[in-house]
Amino acid sequence: MPKKKSTNSFPPLPHDQVAWMTFLVPLVIGLGVGYATSATTAPNVGIVLLLFWLTALCFFLARYPLLTIAKASNSESQGDSIYWSGIYISIALLGGITLLLTTQQWWLAVLGVFSSVSLGINLWLATRRMETSVASDWTLVLGSALSAPAGYIAIARSIDLVALMVYLLNVLFLGNIMYYFKFKVREQPRVTTAGSDRRARLLAARTPILYSLTAILIVAGLILGGWLPGLALVAMLVPLPKIVLGALERPVHVNVQHLGTIETLHSLVFLMIVLWAFRW
Repeated sequence: MPKKKSTNSFPPLPHDQVAWMTFLVPLVIGLGVGYATSATTAPNVGIVLLLFWLTALCFFLARYPLLTIAKASNSESQGDSIYWSGIYISIALLGGITLLLTTQQWWLAVLGVFSSVSLGINLWLATRRMETSVASDWTLVLGSALSAPAGYIAIARSIDLVALMVYLLNVLFLGNIMYYFKFKVREQPRVTTAGSDRRARLLAARTPILYSLTAILIVAGLILGGWLPGLALVAMLVPLPKIVLGALERPVHVNVQHLGTIETLHSLVFLMIVLWAFRW
């Protein structure tokens, strides 16, 4: 007699603090900047907020059962994942369609397609056992940051240069998180020792440091061009001290939860500065 397939009554949720920050920071910034820069309050703003949060959350959560399906070696282990991914995707589609009809902002559909393509590429890389590669991480960064312009468009009911700027800011910041986390978890324990001098430790962290400096220069250039408010530079400076101090630490066993807490605090500081920069 065939075994009955069980469905887990508890939805799969990410336990990674960094994953939640990469979801929440762009979303809150987009909604906040859209509200702060709007000349008038858009109609049905409460309904739009609810629909946007519901759609974005279910789309975010759908990745985890879909990732399990992509990496599963046999069909028997996919039952619960298929069940929950179906629920998440159905709610996201229903919420997204209702959001489009409510706001009449069809660019949201375009951004939704881009997000889906980003997720699809990420899942395809997972099937090739490349889910921890830089390419895979960048698909997540580029896709996650899309909630910033989407949130802005949904609230401001317009698409303009601000939507592009909040997207770029979030891409640069999430890239900082990605490179620093990869360095602390994979590179630092491998290439540095307790006897390494400061120069050797900083050299080992050259990728996240150079990335952070490049992001700062890009934002500074956009500020000089009049495309970003001056406080955006302060926001982009937030990760650099963390990266330098983290590089100078004596390598010990990696405490991922501790790293996640640090990233959460820095993400909240970045979020508040950006909102203040756009006159929240």
